[in-house]
Amino acid sequence: MTSRRRQLLPWLSAVILGVAVLHSSRAEAQASMSVLSAGLELQGYPAGVIVAGRASLAVSAADAIVVYLGYNATDRGDFGEHDDEEGGGVGFGAAIRHSFGAGGGGWHVGVRTDLWFLDIDWSDGGGTRVGMTDVTVLQPTARAGYAWLLSGKRLRLDATVALGAEINIRTEGEDVGEGLILLGGIGLSYRF
Repeated sequence: MTSRRRQLLPWLSAVILGVAVLHSSRAEAQASMSVLSAGLELQGYPAGVIVAGRASLAVSAADAIVVYLGYNATDRGDFGEHDDEEGGGVGFGAAIRHSFGAGGGGWHVGVRTDLWFLDIDWSDGGGTRVGMTDVTVLQPTARAGYAWLLSGKRLRLDATVALGAEINIRTEGEDVGEGLILLGGIGLSYRF
């Protein structure tokens, strides 16, 4: 990826999320009642797993703003720039979700952007060369999924799939892997 594109992608992600938030703010003003929910989610991808807490605010009958705080554990093996890369770190994110079903159930789509602060241990040549890289990763994704409303519509169980990119926006140490990412996840939330 060229340096110019790498510089533009974070701004493009921010603009997309900003437009979505502005749209939701307008919808919030029109909504007669907002619903708050909180829960946990687990996402897996070919090189790792993400565990996060989440909170969402329904700003209309179909739209919600969701915020996340979590931990990203990765074992990239040789998917990265080195023979073996593994590590992890904390991060946070925000999303806008649009549901097509009644009360937030059924099919849904959205966009999400996460920021991860990862410590990656790497090695080359069977361990003859080792090092550590601190990296800040911007992870914009487009998402789709299905939600089931349970227990009198207080519980929301959802399954999602997401496609996006991992973009290393700050690196201290040698370069480590970045690129396209495909995630699958499940989540459980309680509506207050």
